[in-house]
Amino acid sequence: METSRDRRKAQRRDEILRAAAAVFARRGYHGTTIAGIAAEMNAPRSAVGYHHFETKEDIALAIVQHQRARWAELIRRVSDGPGSGLEQLLTILLSAALDARRNPLAAAAARLTFEQRAAELSFPAGDLQWRATGEQMIARSISEGDLVTTRAASEIVTQFFAASYGLVTAEDNGFEEPRTQYNLCRLWADLLLALGVDDPATMLARLTVVELPD
Repeated sequence: METSRDRRKAQRRDEILRAAAAVFARRGYHGTTIAGIAAEMNAPRSAVGYHHFETKEDIALAIVQHQRARWAELIRRVSDGPGSGLEQLLTILLSAALDARRNPLAAAAARLTFEQRAAELSFPAGDLQWRATGEQMIARSISEGDLVTTRAASEIVTQFFAASYGLVTAEDNGFEEPRTQYNLCRLWADLLLALGVDDPATMLARLTVVELPD
């Protein structure tokens, strides 16, 4: 039976994660400190106690694990829906990017995931494999004739992932106006033309944004 103490502990844990997410999203892993997280909460450093999380890396891992479950649900919903593999991949990227714009946990998880090698973070592999999912979708588009190209699926996925994350990062740093959907579709139109897609505008107009509960 859940006690009032359990509820307070769970509430405090959630407060820590949300405050940490805001700081991780702004400053990255190396720029975040326990003291900075406490300041984001308007609380003393002791509020982020060892009985909640032993280390900053534990907090980062909890954020990433929470978001991985949401990303997995996004991928499942899009994969079960209509569209070519390429369209499904772009739907996932667009939905994930817009989700990160409204949800600090999603924004932090995305940044931590991209930074994990440089930051030497040891996140467990888990079941969610972004690259493998993207490669499967692109390979399906190639095999079904929706995408006619001699380029490897892995190369195409790398280009879309890197370009998309780079654009979102450029918005975050003031190099682009924060019009994420417009900017991504403009970027993707150029990439799709380079891949030989005849009418990128029509394909991009078919994309829908999948919203997930927090």
